[in-house]
Amino acid sequence: MVCPLSPFRDGMGRPPLPPIRPGLVAAQQSIIDGQCITVSIFARYPDAVADRDVPVSVRLDLAAYPEAREQFREVLDYGIGFQSPYGAASGTVGLPGGFGGSYEYGTVKLGANHAPGTQPFRVRLRVLDEDRTELAVTHVNMEASTVGLTGTNVRSIGREEHGAFALELQLSATDGTMNVRFEPLDLAGTTPGKVRTGVAFASYLHAPHWFQVLPEFGRPGPERTSVPQTWPWSNEAKRLVVILDALATIQDHTHVEIRTPDLTTTSINAAREWLRAAKLLRGEQVRAQWAGPLNVRAHSMNENYLADFEPQPITLRLPHRVAIDAAELDLGRIIMQTSAAQIISIYSDVSTRQITATYEPANSEHATIYMSAEVESA
Repeated sequence: MVCPLSPFRDGMGRPPLPPIRPGLVAAQQSIIDGQCITVSIFARYPDAVADRDVPVSVRLDLAAYPEAREQFREVLDYGIGFQSPYGAASGTVGLPGGFGGSYEYGTVKLGANHAPGTQPFRVRLRVLDEDRTELAVTHVNMEASTVGLTGTNVRSIGREEHGAFALELQLSATDGTMNVRFEPLDLAGTTPGKVRTGVAFASYLHAPHWFQVLPEFGRPGPERTSVPQTWPWSNEAKRLVVILDALATIQDHTHVEIRTPDLTTTSINAAREWLRAAKLLRGEQVRAQWAGPLNVRAHSMNENYLADFEPQPITLRLPHRVAIDAAELDLGRIIMQTSAAQIISIYSDVSTRQITATYEPANSEHATIYMSAEVESA
């Protein structure tokens, strides 16, 4: 097979890896005149490799790669997958048909070392207060566990079922201790009402609370682990829960699917709009400061709030719209009330018979307004 090269970062060429197919023993790639020639070697029968083994020697030099050295320790301890930097591997390989030989400037890629028979599984996480009262619970989908090359340690990684965080469990078979690592994930694109469960769990990961890692089903046992200190994401998670609750409330009032925006780029004003909309939709009254002018459209001069130009209490019914990412959602109408407002101008469009009145606070630059969602009668 002949294929073109893709450029190396240092200006050299690197051929694409050959596809893995049944019976493939090895593949040798040669670069000639800017092209890659790949020779794939297949076993003639199932036990061919047992009858004629393929001797391989590898020398891995990670002295110049401190990060890779740390990763390789994880290979020895927990059997994680690993690929060395290009240039760190050299050695020899004896392939049939005169192929093989020595190689330099290579890389070594090791797959994860799964124990025989291991399968993906689910765990249940609980966080408890000092009185063992459950504060939050969530589930994590775990990958099949890996075993260190020494055979004494086990590692499992997974993701919270709705994408709130990643979980890593490291179990030492020598003393039975377990290290637990949590890592927050990007929430953009998740479903707010669902991912909220995992984020709420994370918000409770601080002292003096306790947590449990349990099988998916069954009664919780007495074993628990103290949270030694506040998880760095815990305080941020508390703020995120409030925003996710607001987005979930808005979702209950629209048929348009809402996905969690990129909250790292969300403006404070946008978040405030979501929180205010959620309060209104829950039936709460919102108090705010109004510093006009405010344009209100009416269909005729018979509308009671266009009665005259004198300062007076007013009640306005305004469209309730909220922008989330690129979508503007129609959430019905808002009832806005204030004790003193006045009309400063009226504009009438003859063609549409629509009137626009401009209001401003009466006798001051600011006025207190009270807003509530208009409830449709059954």
